[in-house]
Amino acid sequence: MSISIYHDYPKLRTFHNEGYSREKDRDETSGFKSKYKSLGEFWDDLELIIQRPFLPVCYGGIFMTTRYQIEKQNRFNTWKKLVDVLARGDNIEEGHFVERTWSTLLSKPVNPEKNFYLAERNGLKRCIGYFMGRCGILTIKPWNVDAMLAKQGS
Repeated sequence: MSISIYHDYPKLRTFHNEGYSREKDRDETSGFKSKYKSLGEFWDDLELIIQRPFLPVCYGGIFMTTRYQIEKQNRFNTWKKLVDVLARGDNIEEGHFVERTWSTLLSKPVNPEKNFYLAERNGLKRCIGYFMGRCGILTIKPWNVDAMLAKQGS
């Protein structure tokens, strides 16, 4: 199955995480849960401007950007808002929210004409099983999409 860096905005907004540890007993998980019910609520509270209907997400935080894209966010006080919210701790849910937000903040917006092609080619917006942590990720529509959806219960 092929997956995309692009995610469906409404589905990604529903992402939340109850706890995370890279390895058993490695990370402190008490105090992990944020005051936010979902990524969408986090974006709304911080008044972040998020691309729609599809946005890029870069897991692990490895990506490139330009000085212009970084400075563009200064107009919205984005960096101060993120520093303040991340100051709560190290292994916190807000960190997972921001991980899913970096790319959309620091990338050029998707050309609106390209949204049609993303919608046409990427018919499945996953948010179950393995894809729970990658909620809303676009996957290439397989030839047997109806059978797959029936099997997954979506």
